[in-house]
Amino acid sequence: MATRMGLEPTTSAVTGRRSNQLSYQAIVLFRPGLLSETNSIIAKRKPFVKSFFEKTRKGRVARETEQIKVAFSPFLCYHTGEFDHGGKREPMKKLLLFDCFGVVMREVAPFWFRRYYTPEEADRIKETMMHDGDVGAVPDDVLYRRLGETVGVPGDEIRREWEDLVIPNPDTIALIRELKSLYRVALLSNAMSGYLRYALDKCGIADLFDFVIVSAEVKLVKPDPAIFRLALDRAGVVAKDALMIDDVQKNLDGAKAVGIDGYLFRSAAGLRDYLACDA
Repeated sequence: MATRMGLEPTTSAVTGRRSNQLSYQAIVLFRPGLLSETNSIIAKRKPFVKSFFEKTRKGRVARETEQIKVAFSPFLCYHTGEFDHGGKREPMKKLLLFDCFGVVMREVAPFWFRRYYTPEEADRIKETMMHDGDVGAVPDDVLYRRLGETVGVPGDEIRREWEDLVIPNPDTIALIRELKSLYRVALLSNAMSGYLRYALDKCGIADLFDFVIVSAEVKLVKPDPAIFRLALDRAGVVAKDALMIDDVQKNLDGAKAVGIDGYLFRSAAGLRDYLACDA
């Protein structure tokens, strides 16, 4: 039986009403101060609390003490406004900043580069031509033409190849739709302007985000701290209230330079667990 002193260790999954009891007791055990706040928490975050309890009922959260503690850690951090993490009180996040390619959509550039270039050649192209496109130094059609000249292919064909590689990440998109009820969500992408806008339309998510920042449109690229400051200004929040979600560590380092926490994206499921939010 679970008690205030601990949970009975077992390797079996938790199901049914007992799951709800253990979930509630996990709060009592690891954050006793939340006990008096439980009703207000549920009232403010009812969709989240309900979904998390449903998650435990489905047997997807094991009963072991440490696993329950880990499962509730992000909940207490992001959904109650107060979590003692290494002696530091962390505020609830208000803004989630999403990278596009590699997070909201599949990667494009690496797949295209492999068709025509060696890794060394691809790196050189990224640092020169692609950077010019991302920072808005040249328009999209000029970049396609220049890329085409390096491989003997017309620019219009290069454009079609890039457009054909736009594939949404449906799991991430579904998660963002759920998170919109709890956070402001924004897109922050290094990309050509026309290409990014085309990709959003193709994936049917042009209106998914509260706002979109495209590097080519603002003449700034990640990991330049200035682009993250711009995102904070657009949202009207301070750095500690934002989280950057990206699949490139150096971009997260740029966010950290202005005080924005980062999450290194590998899957929507991993991000869901990090935020302790379930469908």
